[in-house]
Order: sequence, then C-alpha cells, then structure tokens
Amino acid sequence: VEELCSLSFYNCGSLKNFHVGKNLKRVGDYVFGGTKVGYMDNVWIEDLAAWCSIEFIDGYRANPICETKNLFIENETVTELVIPEGVESIGNFAFMGCFPIESVLFPEGLRSIGDLAFAYCEALSSVTLPASLESIGGSVFEACSSLRDIYFMGTRARWEELVAASGLDLGDVTVHFLGAGGNQKIKKCGRRPHFFFALFSLLHG
Repeated sequence: VEELCSLSFYNCGSLKNFHVGKNLKRVGDYVFGGTKVGYMDNVWIEDLAAWCSIEFIDGYRANPICETKNLFIENETVTELVIPEGVESIGNFAFMGCFPIESVLFPEGLRSIGDLAFAYCEALSSVTLPASLESIGGSVFEACSSLRDIYFMGTRARWEELVAASGLDLGDVTVHFLGAGGNQKIKKCGRRPHFFFALFSLLHG
C-alpha cells in the first residue's frame, strides 16, 4: 500500500493496532477521523527511514502514531528514538503526538525537519540535532511540555541562523552547543501559543 486516502478509517473506533509497511508514501486528511482521541494501543513501523519521508496531509487525524500508547519499530518497543543514518529529511507531522518518545537522536547528514514533526510529544525531554541541519520547522517542538535540553552538534552562530530563518520558538529549553568551541549553552524562554495547540487543547477539554 502506497497511499491511505482521506477518511480511509473514518469512525473505526474499535481499531486498536496498526501496522505501517515500508511502501507507504502518502496519507490523506482525516484518515482516522471520527474516532476517540488516543484510541490506538499499538503502532508498528516496519521501516523507520521510509516513515520519515511519508507525506501527511494533516497531522492530528491522519497520523496513526498520534497519541498511540506504544510505538514499535522493527518489533521493538521504542522510547528512545534513533533516526537512521542516510535520512536527510523528516516530513511535517511525522511524529506528532507520539507520547512514548522520550528522546530523539538525529544523524549527521540530516538536512531538514518539517513543521510540527514532533509537536505534542509530551514525554520528549531531550533531542540531539546534527551540525548538518539546514532548516527546521518553527513549531517542530510545539507543546512538548517535558522538553528541557537540545544538544546541537554545530556552533552557536549556526544555531542562531537556523532560529532566525525558521522563527523557532522553544520556550523554556536549554540549548547546548557541542560544535567548535566546546560545550556552551543558552536558555530560551517564552513559548508562543500555536493554532494547533489551541485546537489540541479544545479537543482534549
């Protein structure tokens, strides 16, 4: 299967387990619409590299891992996500609302991370970003309430360029710079509300 069309699993409230094959390339909007928030118990991803390139038309009701209780990659439970070598980009909404994820390690060679790719990952506390990163979505870590540390393998000057280009707003997160010059850090404060955060909160309320 290469594509899940819009409304493919609309109102399938009894669907608790979902397996994603390596050939899936596109997911339409509202694929899992009309179901209870957080209904999926287990999601299996067969090929993590392929998953990173899937085009999600919508994040909240199109991505099966949004609020899943357990994430499996190659049949192993995952809380510490390691993006494989060779992945150069991660699409919009790719891991949005994936509650089990506690940390993410991105490989050197990664060039871009799409908007809202890790938004609402409530357990996510730390991420390690490569010096090769060229672009990042401004709301990529929106509403990640546990996020405290970002480790950037590049320099502070390069990080500031990324932030300026994307409008990235991290709130109360400490950024560690591990590139030339050794370990330096700064603390950013003041998270702006995002439209999707307001919608997410309303649906939870």
